[in-house]
Amino acid sequence: GANAIAFIHAAKTRGVIIDRVPSDEHGQVSVDAMAERLQHADDVALVSLTHVPTNGGLVNPAAAIGRLTRAADVPFLIDACQSVGQLDIDVDEIGCDFLSATGRKYLRGPRGTGFLYARTSILDRVTPSQPDHHGSDWSSTDDYTFVRGARRFEYWEFSHAGWLGLGAAVDVALDLGLDRIEVTVAERASQLRTMLTDLGLTVYDEGLQRCGIVTTASSNIASTDLKAALSSRSINASTTSAGSSRYDVERRNLPNMLRLSVHCTTTVDELKRAIAALTSILQN
Repeated sequence: GANAIAFIHAAKTRGVIIDRVPSDEHGQVSVDAMAERLQHADDVALVSLTHVPTNGGLVNPAAAIGRLTRAADVPFLIDACQSVGQLDIDVDEIGCDFLSATGRKYLRGPRGTGFLYARTSILDRVTPSQPDHHGSDWSSTDDYTFVRGARRFEYWEFSHAGWLGLGAAVDVALDLGLDRIEVTVAERASQLRTMLTDLGLTVYDEGLQRCGIVTTASSNIASTDLKAALSSRSINASTTSAGSSRYDVERRNLPNMLRLSVHCTTTVDELKRAIAALTSILQN
């Protein structure tokens, strides 16, 4: 939702044209459709991709898109806010020029923190929209100079405690091993999807590769009520809405869904406990 609103605002204020590339039969972004768009690369200012959408459980084929953008010499921005911390990500393998991430999701770091990766080769092709005197030097009375590297996108004001907390969360993830985290998360999510299906609930996840975000819904009980009932049993869940993923909601005519996210710390016993709670809620 934040990405969409930012681009819509750019369309309204700067004349940007938004071209939404369709999904393929698996629900992920169509690589073929992207390749077709990039045949006219001179008309493309940026390719922006959400690696893991907020709902639907899929992992978009970022590396395949990266190969296309590199061949076309088009800047590539990837939103990895929900993939960093659960997937083993390599920016060189993906081929992105920018990658954004947040601390509060799968990194399990402080809210209000995040980071931006910027490839060195892209820096002279882009301009920060609102530079300050941290990312730029006031080099003369009427001019300024960007500092070297990606720090030009940073601002002077930030939370030092939050920054240290984010670093600690990253250290934990690296110590556990992102390759191990990815395998464990995928296994737990697959187990949960099977359990939900066996319970008679619809699982709405798509994609050839799926992640730790699992979405479901009941035809009899609203997802917000399911979330509240689970919360009363000390089981954390969230719900999705059109405001955060309108493109997908309208494409598939999705209901508000219950979102159950697993992590490498999630145990099989916890999955069974959640399913037992859902069974009890649905039967009463």
